[in-house]
Amino acid sequence: MQIWLEIFDAVGNRIGPGTVQLLNASVERRLDGIGSISFSVPSTDQRVIDHLINERRVIIFTDVQGEKREMGRGIIGKRNLSDNASRRNYNMSGPDILDELRRRNTLLNRQYEQQDIATVATELADLVPALQIAVEPDLGQVTARFDGATVLKGFQKLAEKTGLHFRLDDDSSTVEVGKFGVNNGVKVVGQSQAPSYMAGNRNILEIDSLRRFENSEQVVNRIIVLGGGEGLAQLDLSNSTRSIAAGNNFDIKTGTNPDGTTFYFLENEDSIAAFGVIEQILVFKDISPIANSTTSIQIAANALYDAASPWLERNSVIKTVYSFTARKPQTPVRPGDKITMRYQGRVKNEAGQEVDYVNVNEELFVLRVSENASDSGLILSFTVGVVDDLPRDISDIVIGTIDSVNISGVTVQNFPTMFVDTWTEGMRSENVGGAGFIDAEFKFRPSSFLNEVIAIFLDFRTFAPWAMAVVDSSSFTTYFFNMEKGTKFLTDLQLHINGVDVSADLGGPWNPGGINALLDIQDLDITDILKSAAGGIFQEHTIVFHALEPGALRNKELSGHNAIQVRNSEGFVQMTLRALVIAQAIAPT
Repeated sequence: MQIWLEIFDAVGNRIGPGTVQLLNASVERRLDGIGSISFSVPSTDQRVIDHLINERRVIIFTDVQGEKREMGRGIIGKRNLSDNASRRNYNMSGPDILDELRRRNTLLNRQYEQQDIATVATELADLVPALQIAVEPDLGQVTARFDGATVLKGFQKLAEKTGLHFRLDDDSSTVEVGKFGVNNGVKVVGQSQAPSYMAGNRNILEIDSLRRFENSEQVVNRIIVLGGGEGLAQLDLSNSTRSIAAGNNFDIKTGTNPDGTTFYFLENEDSIAAFGVIEQILVFKDISPIANSTTSIQIAANALYDAASPWLERNSVIKTVYSFTARKPQTPVRPGDKITMRYQGRVKNEAGQEVDYVNVNEELFVLRVSENASDSGLILSFTVGVVDDLPRDISDIVIGTIDSVNISGVTVQNFPTMFVDTWTEGMRSENVGGAGFIDAEFKFRPSSFLNEVIAIFLDFRTFAPWAMAVVDSSSFTTYFFNMEKGTKFLTDLQLHINGVDVSADLGGPWNPGGINALLDIQDLDITDILKSAAGGIFQEHTIVFHALEPGALRNKELSGHNAIQVRNSEGFVQMTLRALVIAQAIAPT
């Protein structure tokens, strides 16, 4: 068997002394993540060593029975010299070429609302010139926002939110995005179960050794799902329109917190029947509305559901994973494919001890594939599972933690704040004997800076009327005037919101039956009234104060003087709105 590589610089230019012969090589590919490469090269050719330096790109090839094939490509990250009595080698390793995704950033405020997944994936891939993109058709739409994340994290979040996957294609230069899970025709069998007529079949893998891992410690079958924000500002499923009737996997259910507030959750009833209730709060911090509107909040809530639903499917069952080695088939096997395993025999645990007898005959997801080439031949190692979720190792956790630290300072979050505003308007007659009384009318439109209104309260006060009065006259044609404060106040006061009399719902009318008193009314909760208005809360609302009869004097005495018969004020209403709202540090729409 021959194993060799070619060397390239960071922009893809081939460099060095042509092909470089290797002692051995290993390539690992993962589903939804960066794989790895490693190889050993003799240290006898200094020209080769001078070119095989850190950050060089390499493509590794092998020749099996005269058939040249690319094993994989990657980036040199580590160089170690191994020197012993029999051989002096350089051992080199690094990530596979998907690491190019980790080296580019989405920058700030890259957002998509109800965009085709193919569009989002293509635009992410366009940020990485070294890689191409191939997306399965008809994957649907997604709402997403990326702030300061690596492109790798962008693809991982896209997969997480949609239940999709990504991987390297056979040519190791193309990122594929799709559902995957198609059986590629390869059958995995124990050596004792492989009939003689299968010898030479390109689609048969004979297992050399097999291990099985089962883990129920991380089973969760009820999830309280939250998105971006904190406390009252946190996104939940309350505005989602997803349901089983709409073609989704779970209905949204509700429960009550100790403080009486409502929480929203999903559950897998089959898993609960098997294992009992195992519940967890699941938070997707990066899912929040990308615009300030009712529609965007609903879209974000649906995106939250779409991320939580596949998570629940994968985590509400016992994760059974098999690890085995086998001889290489002629048919390529890639992470994300399904293969059929037929195996009867004893299996080993993580410690290598034979612990159980298994009889497996089912389709399994390929989660990880490793090829190891040397003078001894080609050995293939697989990790396959019942569900399409690869258990994370410590390197995945460290990389994820670093990426979270890098973007934590720039991720847009919701936050609660108070909105307070006050208006004053007069209530007056047209004139003596005129057509009627003029109401105090106010207009209120919630700011487009707001994501949501949690609670809104109305306070109002009334003030005495003022009128122009005759205070002296020197003749029938000469008058002296003064502004006098009246002692008659607004009575039988009603409150109308968006054309509907809501007085009785809020404790009114006020000053009924002609009661003559100033009013100071506080904490009228109009939250539900505004939220239930046709068109929702994010629109212009009309708030009107109306008195059944004018409360001020017109043709009557003001402080011992005669009021002139002109447009007399009938009183004033001062209205204050106090709202607890959810805002987000993004530009208003």
